[in-house]
Amino acid sequence: MTKVLTPKDYESLADLRHHIRRFLHFSELAVCEVGLETRQPQLMLALKGLPRGTRPRIGELAERKSGITARSNWWTGLPLADT
Repeated sequence: MTKVLTPKDYESLADLRHHIRRFLHFSELAVCEVGLETRQPQLMLALKGLPRGTRPRIGELAERKSGITARSNWWTGLPLADT
């Protein structure tokens, strides 16, 4: 089933994106103020937010960070081992 987006849908999506960008900017500033690297809180959140029983593998964490199956390690740039 394909839904045609209305002008109101686009307005809502644009508003959501705006608020997400504001939150990300705020988060980056807060991280810098306490002396952390930008990605450290992302890693901590990804680890703490894993569903119960999920093993904290690099691929799982990278997928949760990017939203897609990752083929490279987003912390170091090193290739991932196949899991």
